[in-house]
Amino acid sequence: MLRGLAPPRTLEELEAAARRLHSPPSVFGFVSRGRRTQAPYSWSHWLFANGGSWATPDGKPAINAPAGIAATEQYVRLLRNYGDPGAADAGPAEVQTLFLQGRAAMILDAVSWAGLFSDPARSRVAGRWAATLAPPGPAGATYELWAWSLAISPFSDKQRAAWLFVQWATSKEIQRTLHLRSFPMPRTSLWNDAEWKAMAEPGFYAAALAQVQAARPIGHPPFIASPEITDVVGIAINNALSGRNIRTELDAAAGRMTEVIERTEPRR
Repeated sequence: MLRGLAPPRTLEELEAAARRLHSPPSVFGFVSRGRRTQAPYSWSHWLFANGGSWATPDGKPAINAPAGIAATEQYVRLLRNYGDPGAADAGPAEVQTLFLQGRAAMILDAVSWAGLFSDPARSRVAGRWAATLAPPGPAGATYELWAWSLAISPFSDKQRAAWLFVQWATSKEIQRTLHLRSFPMPRTSLWNDAEWKAMAEPGFYAAALAQVQAARPIGHPPFIASPEITDVVGIAINNALSGRNIRTELDAAAGRMTEVIERTEPRR
């Protein structure tokens, strides 16, 4: 409980809670990524929670469909009304810092940040924060999965050395070391590790475990030129945060997405 408020069970309740908790400049009701290259990673939760998607079943842009517009309206309204004044240039570091300083009442971001928040050497909210499931929207509960990966280039002349490094880096011994530093690893055995479970914030552990088991790999655009398309959409979200018309921005982004898709996707 924070100021008598229960954890938000829907995106509408999240916005209502942000309104209640917003007390600038000391505390902002809700903070999230708004920078051009970063906004889509958080915004995508609103997109799917509203029943939207990056693309239609036949591979056309869908970000400017009604669900995408509603999602962007919600996201922009939250950050403009209850976020910090620098939201349009906020990336992971800025969002983390605000929460670590106790200047953000709520965030919705990566589960890998939990250890940082619980570290008393770096966090003013260590022992005073809690986590819960990401709130659902009109389309229900959606959890977006993405993770850092390792790959070996087919053009490398040191593929054996790279393969040995991948084996070392993904070994249980190395991953347990990182896991115990509260940077979650993908091994099931580590999530069940008694020592780590005793260290984890209980709400975070329960929410993260539930979400990862139900998550879908939908955080990124499902296209070859995914980074380029992410930036295109990020520019639209960022422009909307700056006060431009949301529908106009998403329509323009969908047009640029089409150009990228036609240039980079195989012909069907």
